Amino acid sequence: MAAPPAIEWFVDPLTVQVPRERRAPFPSSVKVFDFAEMRGGCERKQLWLRSDEATLQGVTLEVVHEGLLPGSWAYKQQGYVKALPSDLYLCNSNVLANNSVELAAQCEPGWYPDVLLDVPTDGIPLVEKGITQPIMLEVCIASTATSGNFSGSVLVRGQVAGFEGSTTNFSFSVPVLLEVWPLTVPALNDSKAFSTTFNFGSTGALWGLQHWYPQRSTAVIWAQWFPFLARHRIPGDALYTQPDPRPTEELQVLADSGAKHMNLLYGVAVPNTTELLERLAPTITNLTRLGLIEKAYLYGFDENPQTNASIATILDRFGRVKQRWPTLRTHATLNWPSLDDDWPIDTWINEFGQWGSANHWRDPTPKSEARKRWLAAKPGRKFWWYWCFWNEVGAAQHGHDPAAVLDTFVERPVIQSRLLLWLASLHAVDGMLYYHVNQWVSQCDTEHGATPNAHARPCTPVRRCTSHSRNHRLWLT
Repeated sequence: MAAPPAIEWFVDPLTVQVPRERRAPFPSSVKVFDFAEMRGGCERKQLWLRSDEATLQGVTLEVVHEGLLPGSWAYKQQGYVKALPSDLYLCNSNVLANNSVELAAQCEPGWYPDVLLDVPTDGIPLVEKGITQPIMLEVCIASTATSGNFSGSVLVRGQVAGFEGSTTNFSFSVPVLLEVWPLTVPALNDSKAFSTTFNFGSTGALWGLQHWYPQRSTAVIWAQWFPFLARHRIPGDALYTQPDPRPTEELQVLADSGAKHMNLLYGVAVPNTTELLERLAPTITNLTRLGLIEKAYLYGFDENPQTNASIATILDRFGRVKQRWPTLRTHATLNWPSLDDDWPIDTWINEFGQWGSANHWRDPTPKSEARKRWLAAKPGRKFWWYWCFWNEVGAAQHGHDPAAVLDTFVERPVIQSRLLLWLASLHAVDGMLYYHVNQWVSQCDTEHGATPNAHARPCTPVRRCTSHSRNHRLWLT
């Protein structure tokens, strides 16, 4: 079945950001869902449609299996947020005051695809005339699935709104191709799985959530939040927990959801080493009893300068921690040229922009040589990268376009998010740390305790609401 003439539609990868006003197809646009994924993995594409002649209502997608491998199929509506760019720090900072790079256009608010909305049983309520609506289709392959090539279709249905409330039904089919590779994605906590840490705020993994859902207990939020993150291979970690370690109950739920690593406490937030050991002791006893101690680590020394004072503090704090609990891992973010072989650090974390340059990606940089020596000095050590807006600051200071630096900001090309991880794989980096995923809280109004901000705004979770007219508005922020 073909779509009615009033409706235009295309299929693109999720790495393509589709503006709400987009009309013309992209170079990547096709007329078929073409999936390829490993067993145990999920793959997603987006169908985007629009009509310049009429409003669409009740849009639904239905997978018609035919010869298609049965799997977990789901679809969601792509929502948009009208937000100031995540590079807001750069826009307001004196860092760029005397720089020749013109950032004015990048500092204007705009509509960005971000939140994914569940679709009601009767479909997406409204696709307004002249507005483009992407719809994400996801297939998750069982770990026990048969590999091979499969085919089927997706039936797209809805109504075209007519004069004075009248509607006309429409439907069209989109072919689906699915290739299942004879490979299996490792579990999140598998030793072969790539390690990631995504920081959630400065006072624990629930920072922000408890403001918006005060009627729910922390235990209920843990039970829903951590498994949700795990489904997307994002462990719900917290780097800057202080002044006490995270509750054992929280760590238990985090471990049950598949976490590979769990930070206990920000190791420099406690006044002295003796007190740090005292605060850690009960939690480590509990985790040892529960058999979870191998997942625990202590984080500290976030981007500390390479000074005599920093060196002395690191050797004292992490040194005494390792003396008391030899198996407790220590993670430190230090953008230093090298680390001594005998340092009491198990995971050295370094900004990926500090990797250095070479004539060819196979040629070693000074940092890659330093990493090689340090890793070889003691078994079990790991070397991670992290990414942050400071990469953009450095680029701007050197006269380069900050938007050309890989990052995961919502207004950036989505392919940058994937390239970051492929780049890490290319250089055999063991893991990635990200600071951090709920920065939006600091841009909220002061009612919820956020720092006053010139761009402060009310922060309400994205929600659906219905206007007083017969048309349904999809969501507001």
